[in-house]
Amino acid sequence: MNLSVIIPVQNEEATLAPILEELQQLKPFEIIVVVNGSTDGSKNIAEKYGCHIVYFKDPLGIDIGRAIGAKEARGDILLFVDGDIVISHEKLMPLIDSIGQGYDIALNDLSWTMHRKTRPHPTALAKFDLNHILGHGDFSVGSLVAIPHVIKKTAIEKIGWRNLACPPLAYTIAVLNELKICAPVSIDVIGTNKIRPCHQGKMEGSPFSSTTSLILGDHLQAVSHVIEERGIRGGLTDGERDRSFLHNYPKPEKPAENQAKFSAVLPVGKEPDTITGVIEEVRKAGVDEIIVVLNGSDEGTKRKAVEAGALILEFNDPLGHNIPRAIGAMHSTGEICLFVDSDFIVKAEDLLPFLKATEAGVDVALNDLECLLDKHHPLHAVSAAKYFLNMALKRVDLTINSLTAVPHAIRREVIEKIGFEYLMSPPLFQAKSIMEGFNVKPVHYVDVVKPNRIRKEHRRIEGRVASTDRILGDHVEALAHLFNTINNRCGFTAGNRKWEMLEKLQKENSLVSERKKVVVIGLGYVGLPLALHIANENYEVVGIDKDPRKIEALQNGKSYIPDVSDSSVTELKNGLFEAKLPENGIESLMQASYIIVTVPTPITKNDEPDLGALYSATHFIEQHLQNGQTLIYESSTYPGTMEEVVLPILSKKGLKVGHDFFLCYSPERIDPANKSFTLKSIPKIVSGQTDKCLEMIKSFYGTIFNELVPVSSPKIAELGKIFENTQRLVNISLVNEMDTLCRELDIDFYESLQAASTKPFGFTPYWPGPGIGGHCIPVDPLYLQWKLQQHGLMSELVQAASDINQHMPKKVIERVKKAMNKDERNILVIGLTYKKDVNDVRESPALMIFKNLLDEEYDVTYHDPYIPSIEIGNKIHHSIHLTETNIKEFDLVLILTDHSVIDYELITKAPNIIDTRRVLKKNNYNI
Repeated sequence: MNLSVIIPVQNEEATLAPILEELQQLKPFEIIVVVNGSTDGSKNIAEKYGCHIVYFKDPLGIDIGRAIGAKEARGDILLFVDGDIVISHEKLMPLIDSIGQGYDIALNDLSWTMHRKTRPHPTALAKFDLNHILGHGDFSVGSLVAIPHVIKKTAIEKIGWRNLACPPLAYTIAVLNELKICAPVSIDVIGTNKIRPCHQGKMEGSPFSSTTSLILGDHLQAVSHVIEERGIRGGLTDGERDRSFLHNYPKPEKPAENQAKFSAVLPVGKEPDTITGVIEEVRKAGVDEIIVVLNGSDEGTKRKAVEAGALILEFNDPLGHNIPRAIGAMHSTGEICLFVDSDFIVKAEDLLPFLKATEAGVDVALNDLECLLDKHHPLHAVSAAKYFLNMALKRVDLTINSLTAVPHAIRREVIEKIGFEYLMSPPLFQAKSIMEGFNVKPVHYVDVVKPNRIRKEHRRIEGRVASTDRILGDHVEALAHLFNTINNRCGFTAGNRKWEMLEKLQKENSLVSERKKVVVIGLGYVGLPLALHIANENYEVVGIDKDPRKIEALQNGKSYIPDVSDSSVTELKNGLFEAKLPENGIESLMQASYIIVTVPTPITKNDEPDLGALYSATHFIEQHLQNGQTLIYESSTYPGTMEEVVLPILSKKGLKVGHDFFLCYSPERIDPANKSFTLKSIPKIVSGQTDKCLEMIKSFYGTIFNELVPVSSPKIAELGKIFENTQRLVNISLVNEMDTLCRELDIDFYESLQAASTKPFGFTPYWPGPGIGGHCIPVDPLYLQWKLQQHGLMSELVQAASDINQHMPKKVIERVKKAMNKDERNILVIGLTYKKDVNDVRESPALMIFKNLLDEEYDVTYHDPYIPSIEIGNKIHHSIHLTETNIKEFDLVLILTDHSVIDYELITKAPNIIDTRRVLKKNNYNI
């Protein structure tokens, strides 16, 4: 697979050369350097190394260059690196090799950064949290933010090249599309990263530097996309939380008197061992109203709670996480509400700081768990979620502190302002509190990790921990509120990114994509007229041929085929048609929606198929085949060629026909020099290797041909073409044989044939001549015969017809000998092409007749306005100009091709004429 390397560059002359040295060791198909805003020699260095340069005078902003580079890339694999970090090519190879192993994306493994005995960087936390939200916690901080990384071209088509300007969003789309991702190698790009001004200081309106602010905003935008695709909780579980119960729960009326100062809410399940102690410590802390919300509890727990003097709210079934908190708060009367759990005991001295803080003016007093950042490496997913939400709220001072952890205390005015029902989602309540401007503050550390009882939902089942997913979902729900209230980046900067440049390129790309690109391989008698016809139908066409003479002629606006005028080439060559040699047409081939193969398929000296050109074209396509391309073969060939020869070559890389690419067969039906039928008007047989392939060719060819004739398979189409020409061989051979026989009977067969052709039904006239030539009729039946022989079969009729045709030149020689005296040796041959008004001498019987006459030691000259010179018998012969004088100098004039432009009246001046085409009789010349 071809490798494209993308490097965004802005003033990197100090490092760019060694980077390119390493990259060239990978032997990439191309290195794309997106130079933007550079004032140093970066562009000159890239030019020196032969890079494909995409230049912008002004800076594009972070990651815009990556996206543009990906748009420009033509390789199967895209490697992304930066212009300021030198990485050895040996370290890059595992990333590239991963694509060959079936992966779509290969990341740099930076998970080690989360195991260091230090607090993680905010951007690392954002990556870590996004992976857990996506259900890929095993990737740790794996991300497209970090270079180097490799992406398969087909994966970028699913992600969208524009989305690469926001790497976390691109990564998220990749995960949601279930692309295969790995992280095969760890390359340190942190210690080697160049420190720039954007990495330092704080930007206005953010507690972070501009770069960190941008990356955090990117991750928030990615989470916003997850919500759009998976719902408000990002597809994460809500546990057994009964939200409808809470929404329908009647709000109790508060007593006018006997209201408490401090209320405590205890959600209680089956906690007989701890409930008494919890209530006692809460009471010691000075709480004068203790509300126990029993839900799905047992009698023992209930009895002990009653005995401890708590106010009991009882519900037979479990209400789900945090629903009891909200219900308990509704029933509370205190100015301050303390929330504790009932499965472990917190001493009164550890509860008092929360009550005192709220008395002193703190609106929401949190358990200060910041010390866990220095104890646990890597951080727990829940802690990362808390930290990420606080960063989104621009309250980085809160770190991992959250209402998710007990104990905590909240003033009543806050609860009434935010809403009791929001207490069922603590992160959402906290987010709304901060956004309302309430004083949210961590006040005291209480260890809730060690005493927390391990429940079923805390256990890992099939790689997932239900409690973790539920809490992550709560935090995603809180972020969703921020997105709705602020924007999908929570107000974080998008930097100085030139998004408008991407939009401009997208519009340009859309305009170009409206005009589909077509490549035609083989610019002969079939390919060139077809290519020009398609271009005239408003497609962008590139013709590819290995003959430099043809390419030069076309590039100069000259045609080498009589049916194609110079003007038709000139009109298109600077617009919708371009001719290239294969080595110069690779990029066009990779960009094409449709690739049409019209290469010659002759026969060998042993009358066997010569598929050399078809093999060559197919291997050329296979090397550069892109996902979604439609391949159409038009070359005449034996039935089974597409399935047995072409398909195995195209499938070598594991691409699946009908899914990754589309293989079709539509035999050419061009008839050179025929003015009655145009390419567009001739009915076109179309076939596909699968139903989808057939759909693809129908959708394309339906726009350029008047009538399509769909058939069930390429084999049917291949045989259809072969049989068309086999039928013509049999019938022409028949009339040639009859013409020879009738001459012996002294009967003018031509006149008899003219008479027979007046029958208006059941008869099609074929006209005798010196033999059959061209690229179809003498060749295609031999392809059929060869295929039959592979199965131990043969057609006796086809063989007989072929034998008659092959003997026709010999019979013409016999006529010449009979018509001339022994001392007459001077012969003028009129026409060398296989049919009139073309310059095609393939399989022309005139060439064999010419050579045989030379072998018989005749002095042979020729006149053919379409063939100025030709090599026959190891000698170059030139067409002579006919005059009334020189025509009389020849002992015999032998008419082998009846070109329309020949002066036949002049030829009648010759003393002896053999007219194998009956052209003189047709023109009423009596000879």
